[in-house]
Amino acid sequence: AGVRAWRGGQYGARIPLPGLSGEMGVLAGAVNELMDDVAQRQAALQESEERARLALEAGQMGTWWLDPVRQTGGWSSRAALLLGLPPDRTAASLAEWRQLVDPRDCEETEQRLARALAGENPYDAEYRVRQPDGSERWINARGQVFFDEMRQPIHMVGILQDITARKAAEQQQRLLLDELNHRVKNTLATVQSIAAQTLRTTAEPARFREAFESRLLALSKTHDLLTRNAWRDADLRAIVDQELAPYRRDGDQRVAAQGPPIRVPARIAINLGLVVHELVTNAAKYGALSTPPGKVDISWRVEPGTPAPNLRITWREMHGPLVKPPAHRGFGSRLIERSIAGELSGRVQLEFLPGGLAADLTFPIDAAALEESPPDGLAIAV
Repeated sequence: AGVRAWRGGQYGARIPLPGLSGEMGVLAGAVNELMDDVAQRQAALQESEERARLALEAGQMGTWWLDPVRQTGGWSSRAALLLGLPPDRTAASLAEWRQLVDPRDCEETEQRLARALAGENPYDAEYRVRQPDGSERWINARGQVFFDEMRQPIHMVGILQDITARKAAEQQQRLLLDELNHRVKNTLATVQSIAAQTLRTTAEPARFREAFESRLLALSKTHDLLTRNAWRDADLRAIVDQELAPYRRDGDQRVAAQGPPIRVPARIAINLGLVVHELVTNAAKYGALSTPPGKVDISWRVEPGTPAPNLRITWREMHGPLVKPPAHRGFGSRLIERSIAGELSGRVQLEFLPGGLAADLTFPIDAAALEESPPDGLAIAV
């Protein structure tokens, strides 16, 4: 009875020993010891299988198998889900499996399978499968082929793993490297242009160094603002405030900045940082900020445009020294023209009025960059 129960899966069953003596008692004891050993091994096997199952689930993996002779195979319920199939569909032909693989990856995947079945190397392939919701999932399939004594493939087993997240991270990394390369080239070109233009308009080495370093510092400050937001965009007010900061004085209103909250993309931010720096520097050296009664007002607003809205920035200097139109255009004027008209496809209007410089800058901006403005705008005196 104990043996029959054990064979039926009751691994705790044993042959009752009371009443057995002689050789039968010894044999029954030996069988019981064997049953104890098998039961322990069975428990260890179940525990190992459970650990393997948990590991496969945690690693987003499933198992699969293939009969190369019959061209049939199957996979675990977990693997079926990874392939976008119902969990109870665990059998398929090789042809049905091929239909699951994205056409872009079919040729490479089949070549890798053929090389593995030829004994050239273990099977290792990456391919895409379409999910029921239309999304795309990347699969890494690895397998081992077993051969007969004639070196003919007779069986193949392996695992499937969801590597969609890894593929997305790799793509993001490539995009970031390409973007970094693009930005470095643009920054070097900007620095080269600043150096060349500053050198043309500054004869003395000391003045060249001062002007060049101040412009590089302005570029660096804008880069800092962009870095805080992963180089996606920067707050327009922050760009303005960082250039006006050296001229803030407690208790007075020499400089006023007004406009709705707007975040501008990196390309616009870099150019605006340089433009505002030139306007502030010019005002501090020759314009309204060079005298105690002088005042500066900078404001911005969004205006409708086609195909995109326009950002309009106005700069007004008042109560400064008498201003006369310059005999020739300096580097600051050329930089503003190049940044707004050249880089941002906008318009620049500079007026040298007796009371101070007036600048009107307009350029298109992506509507997605705009945030909702307070009802009456926002004004801050600095």
